Amino acid sequence: MTDIQPFPAHTVLPPMAKAVVAPHYDSMSAAERFQFAEQHPDNYLNAMRSVDEYPLGAAPSIDTLMADNRRTLARLLTDGSFSSCRASAFYIYRQESNDHEQSGLVAAVPLAEYEQGRMLPHEHTRDDREEQLICYLERVRASSSPVCLAYAGQANISTHIDEVMEAEPLLDFVTDDRVRQIVWQVSDPERITQLQHDFSKVGTTYITDGHHRVAAGEKFAARQIRAGQIFSPNAGWTQLLALLVPLEGLRLLSHNRYVRYPHGFDQGAFLRALSSVVVVEKIQSEAIAQAGPTRSGEFIMLLGGESYRLDVDRTRLPNELVTDLDVSLLQKKILGPLLNICDPRTDSRLGFLSGELGLAGLRACCDQDCDVGFVCFPPTVEQLTSVADNRQVMPPKSTNFVPKARSGLFVRMF
Repeated sequence: MTDIQPFPAHTVLPPMAKAVVAPHYDSMSAAERFQFAEQHPDNYLNAMRSVDEYPLGAAPSIDTLMADNRRTLARLLTDGSFSSCRASAFYIYRQESNDHEQSGLVAAVPLAEYEQGRMLPHEHTRDDREEQLICYLERVRASSSPVCLAYAGQANISTHIDEVMEAEPLLDFVTDDRVRQIVWQVSDPERITQLQHDFSKVGTTYITDGHHRVAAGEKFAARQIRAGQIFSPNAGWTQLLALLVPLEGLRLLSHNRYVRYPHGFDQGAFLRALSSVVVVEKIQSEAIAQAGPTRSGEFIMLLGGESYRLDVDRTRLPNELVTDLDVSLLQKKILGPLLNICDPRTDSRLGFLSGELGLAGLRACCDQDCDVGFVCFPPTVEQLTSVADNRQVMPPKSTNFVPKARSGLFVRMF
């Protein structure tokens, strides 16, 4: 069963939504997040700043930064940006872009779902990132970035969501990246009870975005208990703010890679070594490069201003859940042996870029920061669920679900 609970929240007010709701920060570099926050002091990004986004030598102490985050949040909650705290409710959250629509339910989900193995991850997390998020929970005592959970769709749940969306929304606006954000409040007690009943029939949810938030929430709750806090299943610190979306409604893109190398990197030697392990073909047509990989086992590589197609012979490789992923092939055949990227989780030379930014985004990144970039074929939803069901983990940044839930729509204090 999947337990969902309504929750009390401040919601951004319609006139302020466009200015306050944060951009998709995972698609921004640390420098871009810093610049955006400095230029938009009323944006919610200023209530969730981290040390790593500041220029080298300019970062405040963690204590100062968390105090600033809390002050910024307190200001936003009292300056007319947000409603007063609304009574406990669910919310329907819909996002629309030119080529995709996604609707889901925003609810509080007990951490017990994760601890008892009903909420399944597919990625490892990093201790340092968890600690930053735990510090935020301890000092700011708020959450506004929903963890995204996917589940096998059910007709009854879809019917409830469709019926709610027939009413006038609480919020309806378009963000700067041209994604329409629409929110409805679900406060009717009978509807809430029906949704809880229907979700109780959902046996498993899959984390599609927010692995670090889940892991940090679990550790924060454990520390609260060790500190003498009395456990209550309805306490905010024992729950996650979550967006639940049917698997059938997900859009999965690639998470591309780029590798930074120092001046003097021998591109010719690298190409010769590469040709000994994969088929390398120089691409003459920009349109072909823009189209990206057409199947699993194929990559588009950017090197020295040129585009190449790389082809891995899958018939000579074992067929296993995790090693069969294209990002695993890239790591095993190229990044590790040829570029000496031994640990993709920690190697600072390796960067990740959303496939949403396309070949142009990766090319711009390569021109500025690195010598070689790779466009990967995305995994399937079936691969993700199979890996999770078998309690395995994918390499970092294997999945890239878009659109992402935004921060600054709901603020849940605890």
